[in-house]
Order: sequence, then C-alpha cells, then structure tokens
Amino acid sequence: MQQTLVAPLPSACKGCGLILEDACYTEYRAEKDRQNIAIATAAKAEMRAEGRDPSHGGESARKRGASIAEQLRLNAEWEKRHTSTMTETEYLDHVLSMLATVEVRQLAEVLGVSRGYAATVRKGLKVPHPRHWLSLIEMEKQNNSESKLS
Repeated sequence: MQQTLVAPLPSACKGCGLILEDACYTEYRAEKDRQNIAIATAAKAEMRAEGRDPSHGGESARKRGASIAEQLRLNAEWEKRHTSTMTETEYLDHVLSMLATVEVRQLAEVLGVSRGYAATVRKGLKVPHPRHWLSLIEMEKQNNSESKLS
C-alpha cells in the first residue's frame, strides 16, 4: 500500500478566518501572547489568593536556594585566593557609571545572576561581589572596542 503525501492545510486566522500571512500572523501571535499572559497572570493571582504563591516556596525556593548557595561558595572560593584591588567606593566611582549603557541581559550573563538582580546592580541599588568587578571592566572595554569598529 503506497501512501500519498498530502500538503498540510494552511493555517487560518482564528480572528478573521483568512489564511495567515506574515502580517496577519504577527498581529495574531502578538494578540495570542497577550491573551496567554493575561490568563497566566490571572492564574497566578488566584493561586496567591489561595495562599499558594508559585514564585515562592516549593521548587522555586529550592532553585533560588541552590543558586544563592552556589554564589556564596564562589564568593568564598574567590576570597581565599584573591584580595580586591579596589574598594567599594572606587567601584561605585569608576565601574558603576560604565554600566549605564550595558544591556541588563549582558550584565546578567557576565555576573551569572538573574536579570532582575542585574538591573538592581546597574541602577546602583546593589553592589556585586568584588570577584565580578574586573569582569565588568573587561566587558565594558570589549563593548567600547566593538562600538568603535561599527
């Protein structure tokens, strides 16, 4: 028995019924994403109202605790082998101002932290451990040299 391949039917817009084209799909996808976010936000609000906050406790707390423990371990390991080459005041005076133009995503990657924490570092609300300071300076040097090439 030989199978014949049948072309899949094109996707139709659930809003207007027309065959989805790039422009229509982009609008449809954006609207669908907004709807999904609203549904998820409502579900989380309902869980919180019932005393079951999904972002705290359970698996979230375990992951957060493991991440914090790992950061503390790395900090202690660094402190055994190094002495900071600048004070916190020098960091605030020289390094913090360089972070204003750095994307939060890039800062989070360099620090190995969440984007939320990286945003507080960039605003100067938190000071990262001294083990990160030289990496931040190097990142800024690299960003500057790349921008000069553009």
